[in-house]
Amino acid sequence: MKIYFYLSDIFSIICCMSDALFLDRKKYKETFKAQIFYIFVSLYEGMVFSFLTLFLNECRKNLSWSFLMSSFSLFLPPFGAAIGTFISSFLVSSQKKNLKLMRIICLSSFVLINTLGLLGLFLPNGLNGNGLVENSFQYYFLYSIFVIIPFLLMGLHWSFLSFQTSNIADINYAEKTRYGHVCLYGVLVPLLASPIAGLIAESLFHSYKGYLFLFSISSPTILILFGLTYLFKPFDSSIYHQDEHELVSYKDLFKNKTYVFYLLLASIWIPLVWVNDSLSSNFWTALESSNDVLNAFNPLTWGFFIAFSSLMEFVFVFINTKFGFGKKVKFSLTLSFILLFLLSTSFGIISIFYNGPIQDGLGLVLVVIALHSLKGMANGLYLTSNIMMLHSIVGPKYRRKAVFIAPCIYQLVNSILQFVYPYLTSFRYISFFVLSFLALLGFILSFFLNVSISLPHKNVE
Repeated sequence: MKIYFYLSDIFSIICCMSDALFLDRKKYKETFKAQIFYIFVSLYEGMVFSFLTLFLNECRKNLSWSFLMSSFSLFLPPFGAAIGTFISSFLVSSQKKNLKLMRIICLSSFVLINTLGLLGLFLPNGLNGNGLVENSFQYYFLYSIFVIIPFLLMGLHWSFLSFQTSNIADINYAEKTRYGHVCLYGVLVPLLASPIAGLIAESLFHSYKGYLFLFSISSPTILILFGLTYLFKPFDSSIYHQDEHELVSYKDLFKNKTYVFYLLLASIWIPLVWVNDSLSSNFWTALESSNDVLNAFNPLTWGFFIAFSSLMEFVFVFINTKFGFGKKVKFSLTLSFILLFLLSTSFGIISIFYNGPIQDGLGLVLVVIALHSLKGMANGLYLTSNIMMLHSIVGPKYRRKAVFIAPCIYQLVNSILQFVYPYLTSFRYISFFVLSFLALLGFILSFFLNVSISLPHKNVE
């Protein structure tokens, strides 16, 4: 009898896995379209934004940026994301209007990213052969391009993601699917895209120019996204968000103590994911070869660094899509903090012993790539539980305001952390251990959060 129940449980799990991986495309037409769209969004992110902090850290290293210049360059992109999210919170509406705004963003992003690539590749950097500033105007003009355009790109991209999230919410509500069903395959895209992007970055140009070339080569993806917006059959009005919910004030939202407490936890949790990526890229560029002969720390292996993390993200998105409800959704938060603590602590220990260019480093690269998979796990838990927890905590009346104000605050915290850590690059392990402390603090506080998710509708069969 026990064997029967054991086999029955295994069969149930296999069925759940099949349901998560293979939706009926005829029954869930809009969800299937959203899956395709998400795949190309992930392709764009995997080839551009996954390399953005590495590009900025390469600029710091090769263009003789000061600590302040480097800090400011890392501060502005997440700050732009916060502004973009905040502005879009007032513009997001029905799916039809959202898609129109997404098309405008696509065209604007296409122009900006190619402007960044072309100007960065061909404008003089104002340095002489010894790396000293020879022409101040050229030097600071190029710097202004390298900080202003990423700032604008991140603002536009996070506005784009806000409209996309709203559209997905409508589709999920109409077809009784989940966010995880939409993003399940998309998170796998960097598994192939990022190594290819790394290969492109090191193919024709050296140093930061390789990334600029990559960004320009990746720009047609934005035009594909523009075309795919016409694929959807938009609902006449938002069926997930009601118009009267726009009238609620942020002041009323912050009267919810559970929401404020969760916002505190998530403001530790989510920026830790992002800052670990940025600090890892800073560590990566420090270990790169100091001459033209590449060692194991190069753009191609950085692509594998992103790819393996994406594989682990896929696994955890899949698991949480099927099983991450009820009391388990709180466990997603707690487990994320454990994973981020292990990641930050491990990198902190490694950076004590390695803080400069090394000759080969293949073994160390493999260790770093394996450790970075913890970030993918934590991000997978975030993707599939963050919005659910926000909705559960604040209820239908306030959920729209909560969903938009939360990422805005996360990015503001992220921008502050990004601004601070370049000053500690001589003692990089201190930055990693500070992140470890924050992760440990979040882990302890997570036990005091009272949240449990019940499914609002029947599960996808």
